[in-house]
Amino acid sequence: MKRDVQALVLLTMGVVIWRITWSDLFLNYVKEPMRPLLLVSAGLLVVLGLWSLAIALRQPAEAHSGAGEDHGHDHTRAPKVAWLILLPVAAMFIITPPPLGSDAAARDSGTQPLSQNSDGGYEPLPETDGPITLNLDDYAARALFDGGQSMTDREISLTGFVTESESGGWYLTRFVSSCCAADASAVKVEIQDAPSPPVEQWVTVTGVYTDNGSTDYTKPPAFAAQDVVAIEPPRDTYL
Repeated sequence: MKRDVQALVLLTMGVVIWRITWSDLFLNYVKEPMRPLLLVSAGLLVVLGLWSLAIALRQPAEAHSGAGEDHGHDHTRAPKVAWLILLPVAAMFIITPPPLGSDAAARDSGTQPLSQNSDGGYEPLPETDGPITLNLDDYAARALFDGGQSMTDREISLTGFVTESESGGWYLTRFVSSCCAADASAVKVEIQDAPSPPVEQWVTVTGVYTDNGSTDYTKPPAFAAQDVVAIEPPRDTYL
């Protein structure tokens, strides 16, 4: 591939990475701490692309034409098919894959990312005047591995998006990621005593812990809803 085509590919990749990182779209793919590294990478790609383009423009085309004419074709032009390498990169300007949603959650048990507290127990929730806000994975772990003891008689607020359950009810769902969307797993909590909002709708549910009646850790925990409020998706949809 000619140097000017290589330079254009580098420039395009650098600009695309800068765009998705600056606009927070990168949170659909990786965690927030990756932002500085992505910005640095984008800057290096742009600088390298500009440097390569400057070298290509300084090199006269005639310097490369002799060898190509000896065997019947011209090396000064890149094959047209080489430009197809730009299509996936350019598509990022037009099509941005959304974060993982109900389709991915349907293929996940909802309990895989949870881990039991190595101390065998959980600290009591802090005292508050109103409902205490918990991440969905924190609630699920306390419900499954602590029997909900640390949440007894406490009003709790949970946030996530709506997915269907196998029993015809609905789950409050959130994906947990350690580094990127590729390793994300769903955490689900079965919502009781409330009609289901539309699938994929983000909601905040206020209520109390309730026993799901399961004796193992393979069934998502339950939550008795007192109030369900539709909200806009958060800036970062992963935990």
